Amino acid sequence: MPFVNPFPNPYPAPTPQLLYANNFSQPLPGSSADNSDAEDYVTGVAPTGYITFGCLVVQDPTVTTALQGGIGQGAKHPTSQADVDAGVLGLAVRTAAMESRRDGTPPGYLPGDPINIKRLGRMWTVSESGSTIHGVVYVRITANGVNGCTQLGALSDQADSVLNVPVTGIRWMDASQPGAPARVEFNFIGQ
Repeated sequence: MPFVNPFPNPYPAPTPQLLYANNFSQPLPGSSADNSDAEDYVTGVAPTGYITFGCLVVQDPTVTTALQGGIGQGAKHPTSQADVDAGVLGLAVRTAAMESRRDGTPPGYLPGDPINIKRLGRMWTVSESGSTIHGVVYVRITANGVNGCTQLGALSDQADSVLNVPVTGIRWMDASQPGAPARVEFNFIGQ
C-alpha cells in the first residue's frame, strides 16, 4: 500500500516572481541603490492606471490632495512630452507588500494606492534597450508593443519622439543589455 501523508501541506507552492526572468540574484527594479532619507521621497496617488516599480511618474493634475484625504499629489506614467515637461515627480519605489502579486502584471501599485516616489538619488531600474554609462535617459510615452515594449514610464537609451522622449535630471550609471537591471542617478527636486 502506498504511503499517504496524513498531514499534507495546506499552503500552495510559491509562485515564482513575475517578470525579471526569475533571476533572484539580480537587483529588483524600484530598489533604492543609495542611502535613503525621508527628504528624497514624496507620496503620490494614481487615480487610474497601474504604476510599475522603477518606472518614471509625472504629476497628474486631475488629483488634488483634498480629494484623496491629504495623502499626496496625483501621479501617473507619462503619455506625452507635455506630461514630462509639466513636471517629473520621480521613480516609483518598490514596496515589499506588493511583491506577492499573482495577476500577471509586473509588481507595482494599483489605482488609488498611495505610491512611494523617490525624487533624488540612485535606483535600480530596467532599460528596455540597454544603457551606457552616463548616457541620456528616455522615457516611454507610447505603449505600442514594438519589441515587446508596452510599459509606459519605462526607461530606455533610445531616442524616438513618438515612443520615447528625453528626460532631464537623470542619467544612466551602468552599462546594460536590453531588459537587464541598471542604476540611474537622478534629481527631480524643483521640477
